[in-house]
Order: sequence, then structure tokens, then C-alpha cells
Amino acid sequence: MAIAADTILTSVRTYLKQLGQEMVALVNAYPEVFEIPELKQQLTDFQQAHQEATRRLENPTLSIATLGTTSSGKSTIVNALIGRRIAPIEAGEMSGGILRLVYAEQNRLVIEATEGAKWETGEWTGLNDRDIYDRIQSVMLAYHDLRRRQKDCIAPQITVYGPLLPACDRALLNLPPGIGIEIIDLPGLKSIQDRENLQIIQPQVRKACSLVALDYGQVDEEHRKRLLEELKEVVTYLNGRTDSMIFVLNRVDQRKTDDFPLESRIEKLKTEIQTVLSLPEPPIVIPFSAILLYHAQCAWGTESINGSSSIKPKQRLIHLKGMFEDCAGLIKHKTLENRDLRQWFRNIEDKIDDNQDIDDETMQTIYRHALDWSGGKQLWEQLNLRVQHSFYEIVIVPALIQVLKSFDALASKIDTILEIRQIEKKQEVEIRIEKIKEIEQNLKEVIKKYCEDLTKGIKDRIEEFKENTPKSRKKGTKARINDKIEKFKEFRDIVDKIADDLNQKIIIFVQEALKNKMAVYDLEDGLQAVISPVIAHDIARAYDKVQSKLHEFNSDSGFLVKSVRLDDRQAIKELELAEMAVRKLYKAMKEALSRRACFVLQGKTKELEEALKSLAGKKFDELDSLVKQELVGLNIDRSIYTEFKQRVSVEPPSIPDDFFNFQNTMTQKESSEKRKIGSKKVKEKYIEGSCFWKEEKTRVKTVDEYGDVEFRELRIPDFDQMTKQWRDGVKNNESELWDKIGTWTIEYLTKFIDEFDDSVNFILKMVETELNRQLSFVKQELDSEIERWSGIHSQIESIAELRQKLSEYHEMSN
Repeated sequence: MAIAADTILTSVRTYLKQLGQEMVALVNAYPEVFEIPELKQQLTDFQQAHQEATRRLENPTLSIATLGTTSSGKSTIVNALIGRRIAPIEAGEMSGGILRLVYAEQNRLVIEATEGAKWETGEWTGLNDRDIYDRIQSVMLAYHDLRRRQKDCIAPQITVYGPLLPACDRALLNLPPGIGIEIIDLPGLKSIQDRENLQIIQPQVRKACSLVALDYGQVDEEHRKRLLEELKEVVTYLNGRTDSMIFVLNRVDQRKTDDFPLESRIEKLKTEIQTVLSLPEPPIVIPFSAILLYHAQCAWGTESINGSSSIKPKQRLIHLKGMFEDCAGLIKHKTLENRDLRQWFRNIEDKIDDNQDIDDETMQTIYRHALDWSGGKQLWEQLNLRVQHSFYEIVIVPALIQVLKSFDALASKIDTILEIRQIEKKQEVEIRIEKIKEIEQNLKEVIKKYCEDLTKGIKDRIEEFKENTPKSRKKGTKARINDKIEKFKEFRDIVDKIADDLNQKIIIFVQEALKNKMAVYDLEDGLQAVISPVIAHDIARAYDKVQSKLHEFNSDSGFLVKSVRLDDRQAIKELELAEMAVRKLYKAMKEALSRRACFVLQGKTKELEEALKSLAGKKFDELDSLVKQELVGLNIDRSIYTEFKQRVSVEPPSIPDDFFNFQNTMTQKESSEKRKIGSKKVKEKYIEGSCFWKEEKTRVKTVDEYGDVEFRELRIPDFDQMTKQWRDGVKNNESELWDKIGTWTIEYLTKFIDEFDDSVNFILKMVETELNRQLSFVKQELDSEIERWSGIHSQIESIAELRQKLSEYHEMSN
């Protein structure tokens, strides 16, 4: 059974405080020991980390992020959760930036001054909910307008401070006092089709418990496959934690009488989500009517249902009128079997129509029914369970990581010095000093050689990957190579996924449009789901020109061909316009594929980081084994490891813009032929008569004139050849992408090895220094020194038990 969040937080705070107090006592008992430079610096690092952890745990924050598929009513869900009309919910795509809702007693709105913002930024206080709503709405409209005109546009980042339902009614999530709450409304993928915005949004999801909204209208047989594909993209690209997700099937109030039973649809959806997201067990999927809960909750407000409401009568009537209009069918369905309840609701509706005030007691009854009918009650129950289950990982762990690392490094250094202090014989100390010097020199060579071999090995594997095509893998002709590079399988999968995404989402879609003469607006609208509106518009505009300019071209062995006379200025101009249209299409496709590749790669950062860490872990084991061979007889492995653990880090990858290049096989040639160039009238003499008489006469006839005529021919790849060249461009640039991945891997692992090398050198220097210091102790001092360090060791072991409780508390909380 899970331990409550307040118990977890109280215990962690207590253990952390005791950890700090015990360290202070240790330092006060042996102040001169902590003047040793290495321990002094490590103690400072620990104290700073401890202060930061204590500060963060004084007022920790629980984050709940809302994700969703296209037009799933996510913002309505957000408003229902907070009990206020804050997130814009008009029809159409309104979400575009990060809207963070943070609990505070007074309203405050902050719109950050992001680069290139064309909307008002700043900070405002004293605004009511309507003012806040209108300002946010104007920002979102301005952002979407800017996206249609500008390729690079950082999404708005907005924070609204004020009362939130789960903070005012803390029983909903059973959170202890002092825990802050924030709800982060994140935009859909459709409005963030660029690397920069994805890079900003991903960290918000990683640290949060997530609600994922799905649209009931998309779970029928016709649309469900596409919905699941989009869901997988949302979770993958935003790097969401599937272990802390709750899925909300919104708009079930739109279910028709002849639809399949809701329970069977949900069970089928659970199974399919489990498969698509590779979940260990079926997920929670809650049937939900956000619009019903939204109206009822806003009519009550952010206060606990067991208290009193601060909502003014006029505002309450507005929301209740909206509830009866928008949810009439659902209310009727839920009261079918209870005539008294139906009549009660009819009476309430009549009062509302007559603009009569609805008192708190009546509103409480309406609200409780709405909470039950909408799925809100089940949602809060599941959120409560999920928060309690993930509380340690989401709220506590981030605050503790650095202090635990710092303590481990300090404790291991103390253990190492203690071992040195226990060496009683001068000769043994001298032997160890010589051995340390020898080890230092040997390890330099060992690590240098290891780094060189590793770099060469990675480059060799990358070259093998370049040759290792999907076709050859399918045939099994590269089995040997596959065996050799199995450790790089994750990277291979990522590269294959990028190429497949570009092919499926852009190239094939444009190819089908060209072949089937798709309407320009349909092409542009379809592309906007995967690339920015500006680039989608560029492709659509170039596509329109290509379609209009090439319809008079003839097909010839994979090309579209047209030949015109060189002296026909209008025809030459049309030919040039046709060529220009194709070049613009190629240019727009190149930019689209490059930017989409950057976006997809950014979405794979979690996979890349895990692949790098996995590879680094394997290399650490190899390197650690080599070092241990040199350190035989010296018990300093733990000190090296804990020192290294403090240093190691990973940087997310990126690739440059303008990444793809395409071969353009358009050709022009000029030729000369004998052609009719005109005609002229000539006089011709002829004889007219018979065998008895003859007469010479003259007549006029028209004669064709021939001469050399110059032509210009334009050969343009046909639509199949165009798409082949785009695919080849992607394929050819896989080689460059492999080089980039190779560079990342080498740079990361080189940094990794450098940090390991620095850790080894640091500890070896410390050991050498302490061994030399050990030589200075005379026999009488040595006994007292051993006793002192034994005391230190005993205390640090006691403190380590507190550290262990902090690090393992999540096991008790599950």
C-alpha cells in the first residue's frame, strides 16, 4: 500500500535535516580533518547541495501537465480542473505556447518577453479572470498569425498566478500543506512543428504527472488508427513519462445512440494504447465530458464543495445557462431513470431561464451530479492515486539528487583516507607512494590508448552503418556487420525512423498530391500537421505553379519535356517560369525535409540520451576494469566512482538547418533544325494549248521558304523522378547524419572519458598526498591518528544510514 505524500515529505525533510546536523557534528568534532583541501572542497559542495535541497523541499511543487491529440478539448479540461475560465477554448486551434497555472492567493499574469514576440509582454496584477482570458486569447491569436507569416517563431510562455481548485481543496489530491501546485497546459504538436519550441516544451513534461486528452469522435474504426498514431507522436516527441500518465477520453457526451457500447470501446482503446506505447499493463482511460464539468466547476469556483462559494450570482447564471445548453442531451440521459431528478433539473433550468439566483446549496447538488456524470470524480480519484504513487519521483527526487551525490563523494574520500591512516609501517607507505606514481603514468597511457581505440572503433562502425542499407539487412548479407555494431542498434533505429518519417509524412504526401492533382489548400492543410505553416505555404504555392506550368509538357522516359522556338519570346518566358516553379518546389521541399528532420531528431533526444548513457555505461565498465587492473592492492574504486558520478553529464543533440541537398536533373538544350520559316509568291511561266496551238502564259504561286530554326528544350523530372530524387537526397544525407551521430558519440564519450580520467587523477593525487602525510606521523601520533579516523569512519557510517533512507524511500512509498 502506498504511503501518503505528507508522510513521505515529512520523513524526507526529517532525514535531510538530520543528515545536515550529523555532518555539522562530524565537522565540529574533527575540524582539522576537514582542512584537508580535498575534503574541504567536497564538504563545501555537500553543504551547498544540502542548502539547495532543503530550500527546494521547503516549498516543493507538484506539476500536472496536460497533453492531447488535435482538438481534444484539452484547454476545457484545464479550466475544469482549476475551476476558472483561463485557458482559451474557442473553436479551432488556440493553444500554441506554454500556459502555466500556479497557485497564489492573488491574481497575477506574466507574459515572458520571448525572442521575436509580436504580442504584448510584461506583468499585470489586479486583473479579473475575464481580463486574463482576453489577454491570453489575444496572445495566442497573435502567435498563430505570426506562425503563418514567419518560419522561426518562439511560442508564448505565459504564467497565471491565482486560486486553483486542487490547491484550495487539498483533499482532492491529499497533498500535504506547503506543496505548491502548477498545471501546465501544453500546445498540440500541430502548433509546434519546429525544433526550438519542442526543445522548450520537453523539459516541462519530464518533470510532471500527465493528463493525455483524446477525442471520443476519433475512436471509431475509421479514425482510431490515425488517433493512435498521433497519440504515439505526442508521447514520443514530448518525452512524456508513460508511468505517470492518465488518459482522458473527452467528449463522450457526443456519443450517438447507435454507437458501440462505451465500455467496449474503452476496453479496446486500452489494449491498443498499451500496444502502441509499449506499456507493461493497460492504461487508465477515463470517459469524460469536460464541457459539463467545466460549466459546473466554474459555476461553483475554486473552493471546496463542502464550504461556500465566492462566485457571484450573475457569473454563476452564465455558466449554468451554458451547461444546460451544451449538455442537455447528457443531462437528459443521466436522469432517464429518475423522474423526480429530471423534474428537479427542469425546475432549476426554468429558474435559470428566468434569471433567478441559484443558491450555494442548490449549486452543490448540481455540482455533485456533474462531478459524477462528467467523469470528474473518477479523474480526481485517479489523479490522487497517481500523484501518491509518483510523488517521490516527481517532487522529491529532483531535489535530492545532487546532495546524495555530494555525500557519497565525501564519504568515499573519508574512507580512502581512513584506509591510508591505518597503514602502520613506513616501508608499506613508501611502497604505495611509488606504486601510485607508477600507476599515474600507466593509466595515462591506458586511458589515452583506450580513447584512441574507442574513437577509431566508432568511426569504423559508422562507416559500416553507411554501407549497411535496409536492403542488405533484409537479405542478411551484412550479418557480420550487424553483429559487430549491435551496441549501436538504438542509433540505427533512430536514423531509420527519421528517414521513414520524412518519406511518409512529406515526400509520399506531396507525390500523391502531384499525381492526383490535389487541391492546393488540401495540400497546404495536410502539410501544416508536420511542418510550419510558412513552409507548408511555400510548398503549396510552388506546387500550384508546377501544376499550372507543366500541363502542356510531354512525357518521355521519366521526364516531362517541352520544346519551343527560341525566337518566341512568350513561349521562352513560359518555359523559364516552368523551370522556376520546379526549382522553387525543390527549394521548399529541401527546407521542409531539413526542418522536419531537426524536429524529429529533437523528438528523439530521450532515445538518444538513453542510447548514449547505455553505451557510456558499457564503456565505463570496460574502462573501470582496465583501471582496476592497475589499482590492484589499492581500495579506491569507490572514491573514483563517486567523484566521477558528480562530474558526468549528457548534452542533448542538435543538427544544423539546411541539412538536405537534392540532385536536380533539370536540363535545357538548344538545337537547330531545318524548318519552314515562311512563304512567298513567285511568278511562273507555263505553256497552255493543244497539239494544234500553244501559248506561253505567266501565273503566280506560293512557295514555302526553309531555313535554320533554333529551339530550346526543357527536360524536367516527372513526378515519380522528383520524389525519387527527394528520397535519394534523404538517403544520401543519412551518411551525413551518421557522421553527426558519430561526432556526438565520440564527443560525448571523449568528455565522459576525460571526466573519468580527471576523477582518477584527482583521487590518485589525493591518495599520494595523504600517503606522504602519513609518513610524517611518528609512532606515538599514529595511534591517535588511527583512533581519530576510526571515530570519523564510525560517524560517517551512521550518517550513511540516513543517506540510504533518503535514496531508498521511494521503495517504501510504492
